[in-house]
Amino acid sequence: MATPDFFNEQRLTVRRPTMTLKALVIASSAACALALSVNAQAGFLDKMNDALDKTSNAINKVQETSDKATNTVQGTVKSVQDTGQAVQDTKDDMTSIGKNDD
Repeated sequence: MATPDFFNEQRLTVRRPTMTLKALVIASSAACALALSVNAQAGFLDKMNDALDKTSNAINKVQETSDKATNTVQGTVKSVQDTGQAVQDTKDDMTSIGKNDD
């Protein structure tokens, strides 16, 4: 298939374009609408990404607070266990004082 020439070699006249003005207007309108749609989607995705970043940061802060609270509770439990052990040791010491050392 040969490519069409823009000039008719026999008469040297310019050939008419294959697309009419109406078709060109429709095509350019569609291209503009597509570009606007893509731009709007990109803006929406940027906003969505920002919202996800904020949510992720909030989750990280909650996790930090939870970790601190867990560490505090574990420290308190350890302190209570140590106090209980100290009370038991003191009780054992007091009991052994009253016994004869044979």
